Amino acid sequence: MSQTSLPRWQPGARETRLWNADAGGPLGEIQLAIKRAIPKHCEAILVVACSGGADSLALAAAMTWVAKVAGPDSTPLPTCALIVDHSIREESALEAQATADICYDLGFDTTRVLTLGTDKLGPRAGKVGPEGTARDQRWRALDAQTLVQAESRGLTEAIVFTGHTMDDQAETVLLGLARGSGTRSIAGMRASVPRDIIDPEAPLSDRLSVPSGTGQEPWSVPQPDVVTVMVSRPMLGLRRETTHAACKQIGIEPVVDPSNFKGGPWRAADGSPLRRAAVREDALPSLRESLGQDPVPGLARTAQLLQEDNEALDYAASEMLKSAWPGAVTWSVGNPIVIKTSTLARCPKAVLTRALRQAGILVGWNAGDVKREHLDAMAVLCQRYTGQGPVSLPGGVWARRTDGYLILEAEPAGVS
Repeated sequence: MSQTSLPRWQPGARETRLWNADAGGPLGEIQLAIKRAIPKHCEAILVVACSGGADSLALAAAMTWVAKVAGPDSTPLPTCALIVDHSIREESALEAQATADICYDLGFDTTRVLTLGTDKLGPRAGKVGPEGTARDQRWRALDAQTLVQAESRGLTEAIVFTGHTMDDQAETVLLGLARGSGTRSIAGMRASVPRDIIDPEAPLSDRLSVPSGTGQEPWSVPQPDVVTVMVSRPMLGLRRETTHAACKQIGIEPVVDPSNFKGGPWRAADGSPLRRAAVREDALPSLRESLGQDPVPGLARTAQLLQEDNEALDYAASEMLKSAWPGAVTWSVGNPIVIKTSTLARCPKAVLTRALRQAGILVGWNAGDVKREHLDAMAVLCQRYTGQGPVSLPGGVWARRTDGYLILEAEPAGVS
């Protein structure tokens, strides 16, 4: 091993001491967070996305006890640990298998190593840099295997748990601020969200299918409408130091992946350090020194407040779209969306752009490709129309105004 060491645990086969009572200490804090995240009367398979790092291993260890009493009438729920190996470093295969062995010993019903490679690029490869591409790869594999695991048990619900902490949330907020993003990005990660909201830019068929043909994939392509998948981040209220302490509490030595550090082997497209690693190692410590206080709790609190604001604005936009769209009830996929511009004439811009974004997604654009200028151009057609022609939008969608209506459609006849 040249740059890292394997995760270690010496508990004996199928350790059970975590199952009998609350562990207390840092692990107990994580157990409590998981309990609060699992809905009442839950009948889902509980899937942990485990990298072998301290955050996800602490989550996995805490999950094994909680799952034993998380079902209806305190019955056990099925569990599965999924470990994604990106095959970026020569040590990664051994690390992934060692992590899977630990998860098995912790008591997971099923463990799977999902081996990826450079050929398994997501639909946005080349647009989002190495971090974004790796994230797309992981979620494509996790999506597919989660559905396979749920369907094999005859279940229609699955919850995928990730090990994101309050520190990750603070990093996400700062990255959004630096990009000049809107409130949706600065609001960071939500604690619980349907999978189709987590990655809205990828069509359903792309999200739930994985390239095949290399002989390495331990998954198959599932049916896209059988299982409802939720993503849960129960540790957004806990600090990274808690997960490290939890691993120490039970004697687990996690993977220390050099790819997560500023000086690691991965670089941004321009050759500079990965943005998140730079924020973690430089920006947050600098803010702490300059402000004289830890900025992480305040940034996480800002994210929570913005999430609440976004929910209110999205609801207002949805109601506005319903009132301005006479054919909403009978509309079907593939048909144009026809919106009365008079209803939108005096709509606040924050609500208007959200309503237009919702309509555009229904017609078929990729939400991740939509920029502010696209929404501004559509808003002008609604509120300041002076005879402008059609507006080209991402995903082959066009917007045009005719006789007091805004029409959104895919590649209308006569427009090129």
